[in-house]
Amino acid sequence: MNTENKLIAEFMGVENTNGLVFQDANTKEFHSIKYHTSWDWLMPVVEKIEKLKIEGRKIYFSLSTHSICVMLKPTPNDHIPKTIVENKDGTKIEATYKAVVQFIKEYNNQLNK
Repeated sequence: MNTENKLIAEFMGVENTNGLVFQDANTKEFHSIKYHTSWDWLMPVVEKIEKLKIEGRKIYFSLSTHSICVMLKPTPNDHIPKTIVENKDGTKIEATYKAVVQFIKEYNNQLNK
């Protein structure tokens, strides 16, 4: 069982996760969870994260040739973005996936404090 995919599925509100399979509430069909291999699955997670705010600041992803960062936009007073998560591992989708997982873990830790 891929616990990281399950973590993302729970963050996205997917119910009935059973390892790598979930049942779509609307169609009652079963699907494999593919956050780790599919941009079609991963990008909605990125978009949901970018709709969140931390410390009143919007979140955004910054992608370069060598890394992906999840950052807080600068405030008018400090003008400096704040890096929450940075990942340099693997391909772009692998690095994005790992950054998403790291972010969700950090986000969940903050909620539980």
